[in-house]
Amino acid sequence: MKNIAIIPALALLLQGCIPTTPPTTEWLEGSWVPEGTECASDGGIVFLDGKFESFNSDGTWQLNGNALNLTVVTEYDENQNPITPKEDKVTWTIESFDQNTYTATIKDLEVKWNRCQKGDELVKPTQQKIVWEWTQGYSMQQGAFVMTDKCKAMSQNIQQYLDDGWKIISTVPFERYVTGGTCQGRDVVLEKSS
Repeated sequence: MKNIAIIPALALLLQGCIPTTPPTTEWLEGSWVPEGTECASDGGIVFLDGKFESFNSDGTWQLNGNALNLTVVTEYDENQNPITPKEDKVTWTIESFDQNTYTATIKDLEVKWNRCQKGDELVKPTQQKIVWEWTQGYSMQQGAFVMTDKCKAMSQNIQQYLDDGWKIISTVPFERYVTGGTCQGRDVVLEKSS
């Protein structure tokens, strides 16, 4: 009798419905869209270097077995203005996956995701970075000179990356909080081909 119960479970395992090993961070990194959504749309999500970015939110991510834990840092309204996140921590359960697809349960809703591809090549580049650049704005509780120095110290020189062969893939407004105020800037996703 026990063998009868094993056969359906084995069939599911062979179909890829039950992950035999948990997904890895290297596998997840890249651009993904829900099934039926074009990669050129704003309906996707990018996972890179422990950060994620989508049209309406960004933050950090971490894989713990089949649990993909997202911490939302910023949400954006329909005009791309930053707003306070409604929920700061979300967990997706990766139910099944292969090289170019995965199915995740998100708040009791099952969503199938496809890796973005360009022709037969994956969009995932050989090298990507997310760097923060100050855009000269700030709000302050301290003096302007103090805030300018703090914001400049956190900013990275994007032109230096461009001169070294990197190209800008996307940018997202992102504020950095420091003692005495807020530095207004942007996270810049850079890509470099090998």
